[in-house]
Amino acid sequence: SRYSATGSSAIGPPSTPTTDQPIMSSPEGGGLKAIVASIARRHFFESVMWLVVLTSTMLAGLETDIVGEPSPDQTTGMLIFQVLQMLCLAAFTVELFIHVKRLGWDIFLDSWILVDFMLLVFGVYDVYFGLRSIESASDWSYSTGHKLQLGSAMRAIRLIRPVSLVRHSSGLGQLWVLVSGIASTLRSLAWISLVLGVIMFMVASYLTLIVGQATAHLPTPSEVALALSTPGDAAAFDNVHIWPELSQYFGNIGRSMLTCLQLVTLDNWYVVSREVAERNWAANLLIIAVV
Repeated sequence: SRYSATGSSAIGPPSTPTTDQPIMSSPEGGGLKAIVASIARRHFFESVMWLVVLTSTMLAGLETDIVGEPSPDQTTGMLIFQVLQMLCLAAFTVELFIHVKRLGWDIFLDSWILVDFMLLVFGVYDVYFGLRSIESASDWSYSTGHKLQLGSAMRAIRLIRPVSLVRHSSGLGQLWVLVSGIASTLRSLAWISLVLGVIMFMVASYLTLIVGQATAHLPTPSEVALALSTPGDAAAFDNVHIWPELSQYFGNIGRSMLTCLQLVTLDNWYVVSREVAERNWAANLLIIAVV
């Protein structure tokens, strides 16, 4: 079973319990705990849970493809999928209860066990919104549909469950090595993303200050168009360079950070660089450095 070992580490190969670990003790003492331990150690139990996980994962895709947007015509199909999903959630709840009864609450020190628990919570959340969509199918509005579609999008999280099931499944040791390597890489990428986010925030603050706010006194394109249509006022704007998208690129820190992300991806970066060069060469050098 994937709950055959506990620990706080989320990364690493499955640990092999030693004889002094209580989780491998013999259930000779009788009682509910012994019965639960006997069930959890059976390969049949592991096979059943694999079947439930695969069924839940397939339901996530089939429900999206077959049912689609809630409507009065799809009420029966929606109800069938929700009942099947509730049965899967019941199986996951029983599985978690069995292993808590067998190993104790210390299993929640394992990060992957917490992932399983959160998947169970999100599954309940998904079923709740699914039932709400059935009730609202006859009175479908944009606000209601937006909320329910946002909740139904949580079903995509079910795709994580097969990954967590790989950990302690027998015969899948090599696959777990691959999964743990990917997880370790993602952890390193998370720290790199954090550092890059701080750098982009600093750059965005500087660009907002010297490009966005420093040129806020310039006339807007509509003001320039009005002046050009008035004889005598057009000469005042002969040397004024107007960039209509200035506020969209550097209007605030959030927009400036999005612009920095655009520069990193080299999406139309030269247009931004040329427009900024018309206003501040120092800021343009910073943009080139970001690129």
